[in-house]
Amino acid sequence: SGTIYNTTNRQRFGVTVDVEIRAADGAKLGVASDYQKVIEPNAAWEFRALVRERRDAKSGATATITAIRETP
Repeated sequence: SGTIYNTTNRQRFGVTVDVEIRAADGAKLGVASDYQKVIEPNAAWEFRALVRERRDAKSGATATITAIRETP
């Protein structure tokens, strides 16, 4: 989970955030994403990208936002 801010004075439509999940040893475990129809001007979006638990995932995993896209 995290927060994305729309710091512009216009609405943003069809926003997708992609989050890459890596194990403590750097191995890529997968990608999670979330979608928001509209982010209002000067507003925040509290996203929650679903991560399915994996048996081979160990503590110390990291999550990094790899992309934020708006549908044109």
